[in-house]
Amino acid sequence: MKAIVILGALALGRQDAGTVLRASWGAPANLDPQRAATLAESRYVSALFEGLTAAGADGAGPGAAERWDVSADGLTWTFALREAAWSDGVPVVAQDFVTAWQRALRPDTGCAFAPLFRVFRNAGPWLEAAEADLLLTKDDPGEGRLAQVARKRHAAALKRRGYAKAAEAAEGRPDVADKDLGFEAVGARTLRVRLERRTPWLPELLSFMCFSPLPERTLTKHGAAWVKAGNIVTNGAFLLEAATPVDLTLRRNPAWRERPAAGSPERVLVEFHSAEVALRKFKEGRLDWVAGE
Repeated sequence: MKAIVILGALALGRQDAGTVLRASWGAPANLDPQRAATLAESRYVSALFEGLTAAGADGAGPGAAERWDVSADGLTWTFALREAAWSDGVPVVAQDFVTAWQRALRPDTGCAFAPLFRVFRNAGPWLEAAEADLLLTKDDPGEGRLAQVARKRHAAALKRRGYAKAAEAAEGRPDVADKDLGFEAVGARTLRVRLERRTPWLPELLSFMCFSPLPERTLTKHGAAWVKAGNIVTNGAFLLEAATPVDLTLRRNPAWRERPAAGSPERVLVEFHSAEVALRKFKEGRLDWVAGE
């Protein structure tokens, strides 16, 4: 279940609903959707960002996409995005998803879940090409990247110098560019996805955090610090208001497309505790929710 659904449900029945929900989650190492890797981080990401679909108790339903159509062969999915805005007021568009997914596939991003993107047409060869480029750069840095060198000549040179593994990678590297990947923005609010094979569970897959969109302008401006309080721009129900080594505060996103549910909190104060301390504070009434790791 999405963290935002849980937060709303827990707030119902609180005497001071609409103020602060006090919770204890694990501390996040990263709030970047394409770099986050743990269950604890997924709770934060799902509160801050919304993907095309949203996970729920009965499976995935509409999220940033209000509906989608599937071709007769099951290989082409077309997602129609809602009219929605980022927390800075800029509209959420299909290109925000394309940019995020392309970024997830780049090795320098360090996305632990990049293999999940292999469901998209040409994503597998793209990843293999990227891995080959890394291998070649590591084994033969003097030759440069394959994009700058003719493959056959490069492979022959590697063989002469004894780099057999790198030569094999050079010869077998697929020619796949970003434009060849199986997802594209065909309009401001239309995203088309082409798959390698039928994937009926695609809506469930797309609710996972690594498929969240990206405000590229914010990443460009702040670099890796784009997810820090004061810099971060989100399209989910909450904003990151503040963060310290021992806690962080989420605040309702005023640009969120939906009205807050009855009883949902304006703020969520998340404290980082050991399981023992969290349970004790919960029993003492000083925490409203203790989540397992």
